[in-house]
Amino acid sequence: MVNCNPILIEIHITMAKRHHRMGKPIMKRILIILTIGTLLVSTMNFGRARAESLTVFKDISKHWAEASINQAVQRNLVEGYPDGTFKPDANVTRAEFIKMVITALGIVQGPTNPGRHWYDNYVNAAADNFFYKNEFANSFNTAITRQEMSLIALRVISEEIRNDNDFKANKIMYESTRLGLIKGLDNTGTLGVDQNTTRAQSITIIERILNLKAGKILAVDKHAVNRAEVLWHGTNAFSMMEYSIGKDDPRWEQIEATLKTFNPANMIIETPAGFPKVKKVIDAILWIDLDDPQDPNRHLIPEDAKIFPYAEGVKKLFYLHDYKNVFAIVSQGRELVNEDKKNYPANDKVFIYINSGVEIDFSRMAKGDIKGQGTLSLYYDHIGEANDSMVISKDFKYFPTIKSRIIVKPPTKDFQKGIFELALWNN
Repeated sequence: MVNCNPILIEIHITMAKRHHRMGKPIMKRILIILTIGTLLVSTMNFGRARAESLTVFKDISKHWAEASINQAVQRNLVEGYPDGTFKPDANVTRAEFIKMVITALGIVQGPTNPGRHWYDNYVNAAADNFFYKNEFANSFNTAITRQEMSLIALRVISEEIRNDNDFKANKIMYESTRLGLIKGLDNTGTLGVDQNTTRAQSITIIERILNLKAGKILAVDKHAVNRAEVLWHGTNAFSMMEYSIGKDDPRWEQIEATLKTFNPANMIIETPAGFPKVKKVIDAILWIDLDDPQDPNRHLIPEDAKIFPYAEGVKKLFYLHDYKNVFAIVSQGRELVNEDKKNYPANDKVFIYINSGVEIDFSRMAKGDIKGQGTLSLYYDHIGEANDSMVISKDFKYFPTIKSRIIVKPPTKDFQKGIFELALWNN
């Protein structure tokens, strides 16, 4: 605007001087130039006013998704309400989210047939592209959950998932968080699997979908991945190893291969034939970063927990809070059968044995020094019972590649200490 007016004025003055010499036809040119300039200026004003009218809602100021909402409205992905509100925290329906996805991807829609639902063409387009596979039946006006939204988003991003008719529901959040599509609802990575999706959240997901399709790498919420891996297959060991040793470690390819074959159905321990029948199921093997107060499972370890070295004849205990740079590994299990509670005491914790593959300096461990060492037993009192798990040093470079191979020893006089051994082998 400021740059246009001086130019027009200068032209007007110059042309007026020439008018005295050249006659009236020049004046017509002056009027034409001024008219065009005026139209340009007024068009710019109108466009700006229209853009502002599209992006001003009285209920999104300082909302966490304000920028994304404004962008989505300008791209016609979603609209506000007649009263000048956007209602960013209102639920979005399954039909509305599908429309947003189809619109954002630029998939052309024809007119809706008379007597049909407004969303039929969008649903058909999603089905034609395998983003939707008849999960919702006739309930498209129901609020979409975060897991349902994640599945549609994953199908848009991944051809492999799009073509996988057996893709497991409990893996949806893992794949979504790993790609950065989904982040936790709080600083501990709460997933909110069955919670309804808000209008603001859905717009943010659409934005992330488009960024991933454009080849961008999204930030990942490690706590959300942590929770999602446990939801998927009962352990967060793989995501914690990625965080600890990183993908640059030469063993990472092997770890990833094991992740694909890991089967939580094998996390069952039982005595061999010929011994009193004892059978337990391990529901979770949790690696806990004790240096991270937001670790999702940090609450499982009391602040006054003590550790002692896993060394013969050592009885001295050390307070866990005196140590830094350590993981605790806790297992959670259930008894199915126990015909010998004397040798196999009832317990909701199962002793974890980490196969180090190296010779451990027990003399150092006896002094509580676990730097560069393997494991220590962690003992604490839980509802009046003695329970145990393991502690390992993060700088211990011989992390096992985890597989669910179970070894159960026959009852021995020492077996009450360990109860069971779950071996996580590298084979």
